[in-house]
Amino acid sequence: MIRRLALLFVLTLTAGCGTGAAVVQASQPQVVLVRPSEPGPAPRQGLVVEQDSSTLLVSLDGHPYARLVGAHPWWAAIDTARSAAFKALAQAIPMETLVEGPGGRWYFCWYIWDSAAARLHPLAEPRLRLAGGIVASAKTHPTDDTTAYEVYISIMRHGRLLMPPSRNLKFVSRDLIATETRAVDLVTDTRWSFSRDCVPAGNSGVKLFVVCTPASLNRPTPVIALAAEGRRTLGLLPKGLFVYEAMLSPDGNYISANLSPGCGPSYSFLVPTRGGRTRPLAGGAHWSPKTPPSKTLGWIQHNQLAVFIARSRSSSCESESKSGIYLVNPRTLGRRFVYPSASAMWNPGLR
Repeated sequence: MIRRLALLFVLTLTAGCGTGAAVVQASQPQVVLVRPSEPGPAPRQGLVVEQDSSTLLVSLDGHPYARLVGAHPWWAAIDTARSAAFKALAQAIPMETLVEGPGGRWYFCWYIWDSAAARLHPLAEPRLRLAGGIVASAKTHPTDDTTAYEVYISIMRHGRLLMPPSRNLKFVSRDLIATETRAVDLVTDTRWSFSRDCVPAGNSGVKLFVVCTPASLNRPTPVIALAAEGRRTLGLLPKGLFVYEAMLSPDGNYISANLSPGCGPSYSFLVPTRGGRTRPLAGGAHWSPKTPPSKTLGWIQHNQLAVFIARSRSSSCESESKSGIYLVNPRTLGRRFVYPSASAMWNPGLR
């Protein structure tokens, strides 16, 4: 169950908010509870499932919790500058789902979700108050194209600017923000610089963990720890793949990295931060193009992962597995089926 601190809900991949979904025509957005039947605290983490005209929220025990219906996405608004600002804020949030913030509220698209009353109310401006006094805000600037805007994200705490406004700023975790080449710990003010070919996974103290696509795809993908005293390679991932996402476990012991050959499927890998053998999360000792596609949605409590794993076949019918979302133990790679599909996870990581 969630604490009194709010969960910030900004979805970009769901039917209610996604950039490719149909506009839902409804005068008043609604929260339809599936379980429990009465309003109350929501599960602390869960899965986001796209549906034709709504967004289904599923808890990690596989039971649907609520359905959000009729929330207009930012791109459907008449004010395109405002729409651009909300979209940029959504893209700045980890996994494009949610983070914690104060006030006992959740934010969905540009609506405040009062979970206790099961109601949605529109947000007044693209400005999000997060935990620890952090405020993220978006400001648009016109361009030569009257239908396009440049949007800069500012991160402040108690009136102090923590990083210059950026078009490519995002939260890596609750306390770590990054641009294409820089990262800053919002608690300690520790700062790192890295190549724009690298994707930050998170930090542990003064160490920043990044996964970097090599200049030549004939070389393996390195997983690197950066610190003031230098850099250390923790492991190597298969060559021929681009890294597009990486996530550090809540206990700091593992990195999950999502890689792709470009326009092909996603493959998720696990790397120990103390160094050691990297492993594909779909199973098997080594990755090959025949490995089933997989994608980590996020880390959950007790340092397990929520991972989509595609169906795999072998010569034994007993070992055949079905596609879906699994909870995976990073030590053993043992898995438990949760739900047939999901596009994202709410509140991933909890770091």
